[in-house]
Amino acid sequence: MTYAEFFQEIKSRFMGTDVSDIYEHLAYQFCIDDEEAGGIFYVEVKDGILHVEPYEYYDKHANFICDTDTLIKIADGKLDPVKAYTANKLRVEGDIDKALRLKEIIDHKKRQEKEAAKKAAAEKKAAEKEAAKKAAAEKKAVAKKTTTKAATEKKAVAKKTTTKTAEKKTTATKTVTKAAEKKTTAKKTAGTTAKKASTKKTTDK
Repeated sequence: MTYAEFFQEIKSRFMGTDVSDIYEHLAYQFCIDDEEAGGIFYVEVKDGILHVEPYEYYDKHANFICDTDTLIKIADGKLDPVKAYTANKLRVEGDIDKALRLKEIIDHKKRQEKEAAKKAAAEKKAAEKEAAKKAAAEKKAVAKKTTTKAATEKKAVAKKTTTKTAEKKTTATKTVTKAAEKKTTAKKTAGTTAKKASTKKTTDK
């Protein structure tokens, strides 16, 4: 990793940190002790804004000297700068009281990342809840549509069955009527035949 690549990586870790509530002016210079990524850059808090630039800072409050791995861990909040100092992983030159304020910047960054993660989790949960609600509504709508369709089809079948029953009843009525008419006709025919026979008998006498 070159110095330019390392600097951009570190800058991306620091930039975006909200330090608007740090009113004190803080200027730190970092000397990176590495054969490939070695170099100097500064971190400054001025008027509530964080600046990270690849230059020397002559009027600095403190100078930090460490290797790339140590600084990345500090920037990520995985290594406390005070612990790094006591473990001789981080050397400090200059105003110690000002140097200790570096931890405040790191803590701001960690807190903001935590809040961002919490917000993202809440948004994800809300999105999942909304998606589940929408899916349930769609499922309910489909079920209602299916029920309505089934009820309509059942009603149609029932109506068709009723119509067929009525038609069958009408046919049966017609059949009975025809049978009655046939019976009446037969009765009339029998009456006429009997009358003719009686008339003939009288004539024969």
